[in-house]
Amino acid sequence: MGKFGGVLLLSVMFLAFVVVDNVLAEDASQVSIIANKDIGISSVQAKDIKGVFLGKQTKIDGAKVVIVLLKKGDANDIFLKTYIGKTAKQFSSYWKKRVFSGKSRMPKSFKTGKEVAEYVASKKNTIAYIASSLAQDATIKESIKILSVEK
Repeated sequence: MGKFGGVLLLSVMFLAFVVVDNVLAEDASQVSIIANKDIGISSVQAKDIKGVFLGKQTKIDGAKVVIVLLKKGDANDIFLKTYIGKTAKQFSSYWKKRVFSGKSRMPKSFKTGKEVAEYVASKKNTIAYIASSLAQDATIKESIKILSVEK
């Protein structure tokens, strides 16, 4: 490969990285990480989101957290792809293995984001994810805490 070919390949790889990074950032903005208002944190790192939602950690910055899941839908798919790096099927299989092996109990899950938000509002230490558009609904927004996510 000549000098021009190498430069072209590096340019294409860089552009691909930039496009993927921008798509992930755009996807992440479609999902809000929410928590019960009494939780002792206001922000969370992406690595901690992955850790708690994979059942590998139970605390974020010293605050105990209990996860709540959406059963399906666009917000669920975006969350899993962006923060967990799994498809819905892979995530489900992962949790079934954890439960079967005795490492964890299956997390509480709901069909709709509204049900998730209502549950989170009523249970201490809960953390979940819902569509950002739903998190901005005035009734829901006043009953939960929206956490900022740090990379």
